[in-house]
Amino acid sequence: MEKEKINLMPWAGTFLAILLYVVSLKFRGMLTSGEYEFALMLKGIFPGLSGAFLPKLPAAAATLLTGGLLWLTAAKLKLLHPGSTAGFYLCFPPVWWIGTSASAAPLLALSITLAVSGLFITRRSTNKAEKIASFITGVAGAIIAALIARSRFFTWAGVVMAFLPVIFLTFGVYLEKLDMRQVALRRLNRMAIMTAMLFALLLIYFLLPSFAKICNVELPADLSTLSRGLQLYRPAVALLIPFLWLYIALKAEKFSEKSFFICFAAGFVMLTLPPSVPWNRLSTIPAKDELEQMVPEINQPDTAIFADDSTWAALTYTLDIPVSKVGRNPDDLPPDQLAGKIRNALLNGDVIVVSAKGELDSFLPEDLIPVRYTSRQNCKIFRFTGE
Repeated sequence: MEKEKINLMPWAGTFLAILLYVVSLKFRGMLTSGEYEFALMLKGIFPGLSGAFLPKLPAAAATLLTGGLLWLTAAKLKLLHPGSTAGFYLCFPPVWWIGTSASAAPLLALSITLAVSGLFITRRSTNKAEKIASFITGVAGAIIAALIARSRFFTWAGVVMAFLPVIFLTFGVYLEKLDMRQVALRRLNRMAIMTAMLFALLLIYFLLPSFAKICNVELPADLSTLSRGLQLYRPAVALLIPFLWLYIALKAEKFSEKSFFICFAAGFVMLTLPPSVPWNRLSTIPAKDELEQMVPEINQPDTAIFADDSTWAALTYTLDIPVSKVGRNPDDLPPDQLAGKIRNALLNGDVIVVSAKGELDSFLPEDLIPVRYTSRQNCKIFRFTGE
């Protein structure tokens, strides 16, 4: 029975990893302008695309496939626990964060991993058909990586992500050697204790505003951004329950069981914490419902909208309306021409200017007095009433 339970762990781990990455797409917010630009690119290919779930699906699929390639490479190296190596990779918080974003970074990491693992398996394999298939896969991965590197969606996060599978594979080999010397269990115990300490610090961070209120102490704004107005029982449950899995990991006597429960605890936090986090406070871009509430005219066809480079993509994607981008790139509207464009647009209707960084404030027409709004994210919105 014990052997059957251990044999089921890879299947259970695979199912839980897929569940973690698919469910997280619904709750992990889109925060940066780069994510919205990537979503706009996908919308150009699939016109019916909308919402925040589908634009993040390519990254999640690429990250899961990278984890599968890492498992396959570890198995080719004859590691006894290849699933643990892939599990530690997929449950590493930075990998999960980038792997659930709307970006091309995980796709670049997958293509580089394909190239490296394909050529590695080609060299190690003794089967001719497998050699040919892995060589073709490696070449295809290298071509895809080159295309992404030349595109405007290239980011250094993808390059960093590409090194992580190699690092975790090296870490897996290191743990295997320690396991042969009967030392790996102690190292995994330390990992479980450090993970528990990290969860405890995160829980203290969420509870700080409550303690400060009891003690009549004023906290800096940065320490209370997430916790203000938050129902604390939800993040508390998300951070307290994993202590049970970490306790089981400390008591386990097998390498596979310890690594499984450590990964399970980390995955549980990443799965349950995002629904309780107010993502709109972490972004400089106002939410769609907030914009429509402040400026009802924003969806009218005769309203001209101008936005800076940090909000343009988000407004274009979420509102599904044309927005003029003001910036210093060749395709953007130069800021010194903004005042003239506003005057011309006022002949046909209202004009709305969205400025998240405050860069457009000094380029507004001096002879016109707009109605000014400020979103919860301190984003400035100016409405000029047309004729």
